Amino acid sequence: MSILHFLSHEAQAPRATILTMAGISGATNILMIVLVNSAAEQVGVGAIQAQLLALYLVAFGIYV
Repeated sequence: MSILHFLSHEAQAPRATILTMAGISGATNILMIVLVNSAAEQVGVGAIQAQLLALYLVAFGIYV
């Protein structure tokens, strides 16, 4: 069974809703990776901004 068959025949949610949720999930995953990489760069310098933690928590909240 392919994913396209599953989405077209078995899924009970509208396709637009599924694609929107998948897009939001992908975007927040990218945002969290960017924030983790930014924090890792700042650790090398010796100072971590609290703003990065706050943004990460917001992105995680959207993801969940």
